[in-house]
Amino acid sequence: ADLCWFDQLYFLLKQKVFSWFDSYNIYDENENVIYKVKGEFAWGHLLRIYDESDTEVGLLKQKVFTLFPKFTLRIKDKEYLLNKEFTFLKEVFSIDDLDVEVKGDFWGWNYEIKKHDELIARISKKLSYTDVYEINIKNERNSVLVLLIVLSIDALHCDNGGTNG
Repeated sequence: ADLCWFDQLYFLLKQKVFSWFDSYNIYDENENVIYKVKGEFAWGHLLRIYDESDTEVGLLKQKVFTLFPKFTLRIKDKEYLLNKEFTFLKEVFSIDDLDVEVKGDFWGWNYEIKKHDELIARISKKLSYTDVYEINIKNERNSVLVLLIVLSIDALHCDNGGTNG
């Protein structure tokens, strides 16, 4: 079923082509850049999301040397841990503190994000020469969280040579 929410947001996350570190622009439905993502040199992935006024609104830091991939997500002054679960055939991530579950399809191209068992976003990876994700979010208050989750998934796929991990 398609998302048909009254206040639905549409974002397009596009990785920049010629960038030394991970770098992305995030566009709205009118192709305006509303967020920028800048990567930094670190052990594991370290990405910061900036809004239109260049204020940092989110941070993703990959934890290294873990059995299963983990990412610290920071929104404002709160930190959450995104865990990749051990599963077969499909990717599953969770954020226990927020009761968030992320489930991917077999190919790792389509994801649904649920919070308290309610669907809050759908993500679809598009076929392109760079990483491009189409993101539908039910409510603006979840925007930065959803974007950090998408960036974590992309970082994981990048580490695994583009496979679904």
